[in-house]
Amino acid sequence: MDYINLLSESSYVETTWYKRIISGIRNELNPRRDVIRNLSQDDIGRLQADSVLLIIGFSKKFLSESIDLCTASRIKPLIIGSSINGSTGQQISCVTTERDRAMYENVCSLFNSGCRHIAMIGVNPSVSTDLSHKAGYCQAVSEHGFSDFDQDIFYNSLGLGKAIDAFLRVRHVYDAVVCTNDYVAVVLLSHLRKLGVKVPEEISVTGAGNTDSCRWTEPTLTSIDIPLESAGKNAVILYRILAANPGLNSLNSTFGYNIVYRDSTKVTEQDRVINRSGHEAYAPLLSSDYENAMRPIWNLTNTYSMIDETDRRIIGGILRNLSNSELAEEVYISESTLRYRLSKLYEATGVSGKSELKALLGKYFPNYRS
Repeated sequence: MDYINLLSESSYVETTWYKRIISGIRNELNPRRDVIRNLSQDDIGRLQADSVLLIIGFSKKFLSESIDLCTASRIKPLIIGSSINGSTGQQISCVTTERDRAMYENVCSLFNSGCRHIAMIGVNPSVSTDLSHKAGYCQAVSEHGFSDFDQDIFYNSLGLGKAIDAFLRVRHVYDAVVCTNDYVAVVLLSHLRKLGVKVPEEISVTGAGNTDSCRWTEPTLTSIDIPLESAGKNAVILYRILAANPGLNSLNSTFGYNIVYRDSTKVTEQDRVINRSGHEAYAPLLSSDYENAMRPIWNLTNTYSMIDETDRRIIGGILRNLSNSELAEEVYISESTLRYRLSKLYEATGVSGKSELKALLGKYFPNYRS
């Protein structure tokens, strides 16, 4: 039996991105031979020297602490989804993508489509991926004549609600906004729709992550697609190479990205930019404000990725106000089986019943289709 050592940042495991990485890891493993061994930071010192440790996390504090613990115990860390050097400057193995370049291309494409003033929402200074997105944004706007662009960045340090409120107070200044992830964009679109702001006619909006939720918003959401399943798969390949070669200290793999253009932007084929180069106080990766705002969206997106076609048709029936007997007949199951499936759906999505589930979908994903 071969063990794959895995360390995950606890506040990250609920996200769709984490689940996509784990899916890629599992798809590369041999279920008869390979076993994932989930570890904590306290377990690192108990590993045998020269062992390899997969690390999934996005906050600078968690990654830096984990790398330092690995260094002290002569363990080879392999970071998935982020890139970071050790405190002594040593090269650390990682599987990542050029998030800064992806955001750069995203912003430049918005300028090319006619946008004149672009904001950024959701940057958490303690999250490495947010800082990469910020770097790409800053490069793009500076190249388009903006020197005092920090006032156009709405940080998530004090909570997502405050960041969005601050932006909405000055939204008339902007004709586009890029969000650090899809979840932030979904919440922003909900606020803009409530205020009657037309997207993209009055303001273009983009996300990052290309989760299933991008297809359910109104309008559908343009997003940076980062194939995290491939990151998980490549991480297992590098893990095996490092484990088989004690003298090999680090390996790196960079995977691609794509920007998926949908109805929340006015970017045309001609506007697109393709393959163009380009110690702070620690806040928790997910503040309570941010986590409370994101949880319904996580629950819905994660549930959708795990349920079968019958459950998806059940949700569609709920949106059409079908009764239990009508629903059971439509999906060819008994009413007792339907009630069981409904209870599981309510538990997974964090709602108490049909009305709450329908209201949640209407608020965040008005374009949802089963």
